Amino acid sequence: MAGLDIAHLPYKGGGQAIVDVVSGQVPLGMLGFAPALPHIRSGRLTALAVTGEQRIALLPDVPTMQELGLKMVTLQWVGISLPRGTPREIVERLHHATVRASRDEQFISRVEAIGMSVKISHKTSDFAEFIRQDIARWPAMV
Repeated sequence: MAGLDIAHLPYKGGGQAIVDVVSGQVPLGMLGFAPALPHIRSGRLTALAVTGEQRIALLPDVPTMQELGLKMVTLQWVGISLPRGTPREIVERLHHATVRASRDEQFISRVEAIGMSVKISHKTSDFAEFIRQDIARWPAMV
């Protein structure tokens, strides 16, 4: 999309990728915001852009990829999954407990402190649909 000639270096996790970018082993990385934030704040990393739909309040001067002319939006998301066949009553009970926990002000404050936000699926089927849509977007970007 940007006309860049760069190589994809797969990592088993973001931690080693951050170490390699901070140390200069690799010149550029597309890193998770929360683990990269301390390095950005310390000046060891420079944030060039964020991949979300809007700027992040913790880094208000860092543009989105869209603002830079790249039609690319990626989101980091976390969810709870259970094995297929888990009894519906267990799925619903866990979902309701997760919804309750996600409304806790202390939890929300901690999540926002690392530049993330809390968005909860009101139904378990909403989350499943979100995952299907997210998977469908990736072939075009990759």
